[in-house]
Amino acid sequence: MELNDDMLIEYVQSKLLNQGYAVDKEALSLIFDYEMQYMIENGFVEINEIK
Repeated sequence: MELNDDMLIEYVQSKLLNQGYAVDKEALSLIFDYEMQYMIENGFVEINEIK
C-alpha cells in the first residue's frame, strides 16, 4: 500500500488524538517537511531525480 502525505498526516493525527493530543494538520505537515529536510541534509534519505 502506498501512502501519500495526506494519509500519513491523518494517520499520525489520529494516533495523537487517541493519546489525548490535539495537533493541527498544518502543524504536522510543517513538522514532516522540516524532518525530511533534516534527513536529506544529513544523508539519512537519498532523493533521486525522476527524469
